[in-house]
Amino acid sequence: MIGGQMLRYILVGSTSNIVLYLLYIALTALGVGHKMAMTGLFLLGVFQTFILNKRWTFAHTGDTKRSLFRYLIAYGGCYLLNLSILILFVDHLGFSHQIIQGAAIMLAAALLFLLQKYWIFTNADKPGATGKGVGVKRCPACAKRFNSVDWQCPACGNEPTKIDGFLAFAPELAYEGKGFRPEYFEELTRLETGNFWFEARNKLIIHALQRYFPKFKSFFEIGCGTGFVLSKVRTAFPQAVLVGSEIYTAGLACAARRVAGAELLQMDARRLPFESHFYVIGAFDVLEHIDEDEIVLNEMYKALKPGGGIILTVPQHPWLWSYQDEVACHVRRYTAEDIRRKVEGYVMDAWFDIVRMTSFVFFLLPFMWVSRKLTRRKFSDPLAELKIGPPLNEIFKVVMKLEEMVIELGVDFPVGGSLLIIAKKR
Repeated sequence: MIGGQMLRYILVGSTSNIVLYLLYIALTALGVGHKMAMTGLFLLGVFQTFILNKRWTFAHTGDTKRSLFRYLIAYGGCYLLNLSILILFVDHLGFSHQIIQGAAIMLAAALLFLLQKYWIFTNADKPGATGKGVGVKRCPACAKRFNSVDWQCPACGNEPTKIDGFLAFAPELAYEGKGFRPEYFEELTRLETGNFWFEARNKLIIHALQRYFPKFKSFFEIGCGTGFVLSKVRTAFPQAVLVGSEIYTAGLACAARRVAGAELLQMDARRLPFESHFYVIGAFDVLEHIDEDEIVLNEMYKALKPGGGIILTVPQHPWLWSYQDEVACHVRRYTAEDIRRKVEGYVMDAWFDIVRMTSFVFFLLPFMWVSRKLTRRKFSDPLAELKIGPPLNEIFKVVMKLEEMVIELGVDFPVGGSLLIIAKKR
């Protein structure tokens, strides 16, 4: 991201500085003193570049008054630095003011870029929560960005409707789609509790939050389903602001019974109405259901605050593909290289740095392979793999507990039925 911002900053700054420098040469040639000319043009440059850098270079959506105040402080400091350089090198040491002013402009430009990126236009002025505090939102109708505790767009007046009691941002998909079968949510709610795989995955997610995002304040889960993950996050982090999205309202109804105090929204992961909004975003066994997974990653990138991060789990190894994947509405199983390439932004502009990637379901992989090979097309239940007897489930729990302990010690497994990815926004 810094590369794109730097390029835009250079275009804005170079254009502005060339114009202002030519004006400086012209004014001094007309007899205006070099310090007086520099002062007047500095003031002109302040407001000219503030508007361009806020709206284009850094796409800043935070408080304008605060950012302008900081901008003036930064420019004031650079003005004093520029003035000091002229006094020292021109007035006292006798160097050419044209050369010295050109060098001072370059130095001031570099300092101002750093100040603008990390202090003035951080998009971190407001707490990132919907319904609790103000975050940066994007109108799904006109794409206007705004800060508000509600969802009514100040530009076009659009406000999402409610379906089954939930705000709906993609109402056309609330009951029907190809990513999952909504009639299975109630049964899934029953099967998740106590299941070895869901319990192990939850523990890995909680560990990832504790280890890599210990001070996060808001967590957004894409494809929250029945709320099984959100409920565990709520228990582990009672002070965090939780938001969950699901394309099907049937899933949100289950989540609402499970999770206290979370905001639940119906939406399409390919069109998230957030920008610079959350500290952490999770998508757990979601991306494999979506053809346009690169678009979802890009939307996650936009919705994260600077310095925020993502936690993903996805099914691994195309050679494990079976009819079970088809009835579960999967469109792919990932390779480690494939998901790495997409997360690191080689396909779209979702620039993340991966800080941890490990397989899990390592010890049980042979059992999983045998189970997949024995699957017959006549079975069409996407939840069939979860329906195992209590004795076998308890044995698998012990195996997964050993695996969790190894992962928490920092060991990354090279193969496994699933992948855990933790990455931070650049």
